[in-house]
Amino acid sequence: MKNGPVLNSVQQESLTRPVSDEEIFNAMFSIPGDKSPGPDGFGTHFFKDTWPIVGEDISAVIKDFFTSDDVILCSRGDYVSVYSLLQGFKHFSEVSGLEVNENKTEMYTSGMKQEVVQRLKNVTGFKMGSFPFKYLSVPICFKRISIKDCMNLVEKTTSRIKNWSSRNLAYQGRLGVWASDRLVSGILQQWGGMYGLLLQKKDNLWIKWVSEVYIQQQNWWNYQPPKGCSWYSKKICNVKDILKEKITEENLKQMNTYSIKQIYMILTGDHVRVQWDKLVWNRLTVPKHRFFMWLIMLDRLQTSARLCKYGISESANCLICDREEENQDHLMLQCKYSKEIWKLIMRWLQINSNYNTTDGMTRWLQKCRASKFKRQVYIATM
Repeated sequence: MKNGPVLNSVQQESLTRPVSDEEIFNAMFSIPGDKSPGPDGFGTHFFKDTWPIVGEDISAVIKDFFTSDDVILCSRGDYVSVYSLLQGFKHFSEVSGLEVNENKTEMYTSGMKQEVVQRLKNVTGFKMGSFPFKYLSVPICFKRISIKDCMNLVEKTTSRIKNWSSRNLAYQGRLGVWASDRLVSGILQQWGGMYGLLLQKKDNLWIKWVSEVYIQQQNWWNYQPPKGCSWYSKKICNVKDILKEKITEENLKQMNTYSIKQIYMILTGDHVRVQWDKLVWNRLTVPKHRFFMWLIMLDRLQTSARLCKYGISESANCLICDREEENQDHLMLQCKYSKEIWKLIMRWLQINSNYNTTDGMTRWLQKCRASKFKRQVYIATM
């Protein structure tokens, strides 16, 4: 390796130099705007257009990523394996100019002979560490970690979630963080399918495994999980008790084919028919926008006012204008920025209408005198 190409001093220095805001800016703006969006649904165009607002936060996250330098390397508990690992460190240092900091490096051993451990200490110069130790706030130890061991990580995660606001979390992510009654019902339906399979004793590998390991000769409908079983099994049985309040064992057995729709109707009961379903489930509307519209109709947008009420956000003010409380109508129609956007949209659609509430917008769309296709275009655009 010494005889091959190696990095010069300038190149070595560039590897250790902290990432600058300018480099992050140039990297972000070099990405074409038509690239696929990330998991949050935002493409590069969004970050470019809103860089004066989000640029500082994004740069801070990227810098934090590059400054994280802790790593755990594992090997077999013998001298040859550890020596090979050290040789890899040596070659890396020769090529990159980076070296292992012996003062910040510790060695942990288990089940090794004392003379081998002492030999490794002499060769490496590393300090001997003891279990348990923490890596990324998570304790590393021989035994099963408890909730108490992870409280530091839980507190940090909880604190981070509480500081999130509507500009940092996409609506798909919010649905995962703040579970709604519909989401819980969906879980009940899916797990309810397991009950149907178990009661009907379908010829299924999963059913055979559960019957042999857990249920054995007991009746599934009256089965109670033992204390030592998994969290997953306990939760399934807890949901089974909820289902038992709504349906009998005989009724569930009589289903020739398990129906999620039937179980959903049993769990949720009768529903009031809404008048806005065609506005939400419009075939020309982007699926992500349908979901957003659905939240609007249910008045479930996670605005600053709602998040402040939950104790997640410290301020209820609008994140855009910071002048008034950010409720649903303000965010969509009454904010100064929103009004300007709506003026441009209305002018482009050649519509002469003025409303400042979502209810007013809904009534106008329902009573709009236009062809079916034109109404669908209005809905998809607005």
